[in-house]
Amino acid sequence: MPVSAAPPAEACAVCPGTPREPSTGAISWSDMKPFAAWEAFLDRMRPEMAVFAVLAEFGLVSLGGGVVRLLGSSYYREMLQPHRGLVEQSLHLHLGVPFQLEISEGEPALGGAPSLRLVERQRQEALQAEVVREAQTHPNIVALLSQFEGQLKHVRPLVPPTPSSG
Repeated sequence: MPVSAAPPAEACAVCPGTPREPSTGAISWSDMKPFAAWEAFLDRMRPEMAVFAVLAEFGLVSLGGGVVRLLGSSYYREMLQPHRGLVEQSLHLHLGVPFQLEISEGEPALGGAPSLRLVERQRQEALQAEVVREAQTHPNIVALLSQFEGQLKHVRPLVPPTPSSG
């Protein structure tokens, strides 16, 4: 019996260097609000957990003209410094054009320079408030509480908050 040659490495779906499916394409950031584009970029950075965790703490000042302007504390600026090249490469890859990072000292704020962490916290609080309001006004829950002289102590959402389309 002839010995068959092993399949080439390219045929192995898990081998290093295996051709991969093309990425989902560049984010059409110019058609989006800046924070929505930034959030879409950060979502693609989630597999790079350490970098994602640091980037999520920065407030977005602006995105456009080949520059992403961020605002953050010196602590997070220091943590990001070794990964700056990776972030700029990823910006180019996922936004389709080269971008440079400009990072200024300051604290993110929902009104002017929102960070993903602040926005996610705001979404969670809004969802929690909506779930509580719904539970307090739902006729079946109100009737049950009334019948047993009960109190509504704790309610939590069954699903996480979703990003707004803005």
